[in-house]
Amino acid sequence: MKKWYSRISLILSLILTCTMMTACSGLFGQPNVKAKVYITDESITLCVGQTVKLGAISNTDDDVLLESTKESVVVIDDDGYITGVSEGTAQIVASVKGAMAQCDVTVTAAQADDPEMMLTVSSASLYVGDTLALDARFTGANGEIEYYSTKESVATVTDDGLVTAVAAGEATVRASSGVYSASCAIKVKALPSGGTVEKPDDPNPSAPVDPDSPTAGSRKLVWSDEFNGSSLNTYKWSYQVGTQDNYNGNLGPQYWGNGELQYYTEGDNIKVSGGSLQIVAKREQRGDRPYTSSRIVTRDKANWTFGYIEARMKTPAKEGMWPAFWMLPQTQNNPYGGWAANGEIDIMEAKGRLNNKVDTTIHYGGSWPNNQYATYEYTMSSSTESWHTYAVDWRAGYIAWYVDGTEVYRLTNDKYYSESDPNNPSAPFDKPFYILLNLAVGGKYDNYVEPTSDFMQATMYVDYVRVYE
Repeated sequence: MKKWYSRISLILSLILTCTMMTACSGLFGQPNVKAKVYITDESITLCVGQTVKLGAISNTDDDVLLESTKESVVVIDDDGYITGVSEGTAQIVASVKGAMAQCDVTVTAAQADDPEMMLTVSSASLYVGDTLALDARFTGANGEIEYYSTKESVATVTDDGLVTAVAAGEATVRASSGVYSASCAIKVKALPSGGTVEKPDDPNPSAPVDPDSPTAGSRKLVWSDEFNGSSLNTYKWSYQVGTQDNYNGNLGPQYWGNGELQYYTEGDNIKVSGGSLQIVAKREQRGDRPYTSSRIVTRDKANWTFGYIEARMKTPAKEGMWPAFWMLPQTQNNPYGGWAANGEIDIMEAKGRLNNKVDTTIHYGGSWPNNQYATYEYTMSSSTESWHTYAVDWRAGYIAWYVDGTEVYRLTNDKYYSESDPNNPSAPFDKPFYILLNLAVGGKYDNYVEPTSDFMQATMYVDYVRVYE
């Protein structure tokens, strides 16, 4: 495992200094030691989204308080990890009993080729005695990874990332390589009086939060893909290939009806690794299209009527990119007709050039060209290239969209309709729908903006997709 010799040496020397100062004050009969604070770095430069460890100790037994002077630029947690939020400068102030030390922090723009640390799971709820295998992925060259727990009385972790729940409480397990790190929040619950508990297949279901439903947390996880394997699970997903849909011989509009520039391949642009699905758009000629990418669907394999559907994703903030997480009707046995009289739910889609904005949209009304839509553009506090959760709470009476657990938009059923059944208040969103994930290139969604001349490839990451009922 990687040893931080320089940092360990510095911390040991600081501790030795503090010990000597305390001993000397005792020898000369000065029990009231004046507090002092020592930090490992007086200045740090990091990129947006990057996390760095800052060490701080004092010569007293008191805890050192760490605070950021500008949390819109940089934040710090209780363990001393600082994270760049946006470009700018700020200070991290370490203080104890009036004594202070300061670290000047400069945050620069994120670089696409910066190393990145990722964990397969960002949070988990376990019972005492449970184990959880964490898998860290570091994109830096020769990155050796070190695991540790912030509270081993609650949860321990081995050198290869196996977490064991020890006692009820909360802890954080971190994976680090140099200044790069990722964390998993662990909540351990005591076993019930019987000593056993029925647990779902997924030890970490993210229960939806809905202020209108006090029983939301009791919803059942009915389907998920955690992308923990090494290839796409084709029992859950199918590829859509080429430049138009071909469903049982029925062809959809050419170039997916949007003038898109990509050719969708059957697996060439998909990778499952490090606990995430990766859809890669490339500058690569295929047929008459100058780009390739992938589009996967659960059609004919899984579909739902109503539910809470969520994915954790990060998407490329580059011109010409069109990432999407959305739903279409399972066309068999749908009485409403063609698009968009039969509906479309766009849980999240984004224009790559607008790096911190996403759209939530539904399509309804009549069949094309008499279709209607309602949309809302939501501005996030960080780029789409950071991890975010996107979800929709779909019910008979309304559809609500969530970003990072916060409701951002809601449409009640009096705002949408289907011309095929205008007297049905829930139409067309009361029939089975399936999930789609894709990364398109160009097209009319962003007024046919194309990638820049130096574009070679971009990646959309999906940590998980989960469906609750």
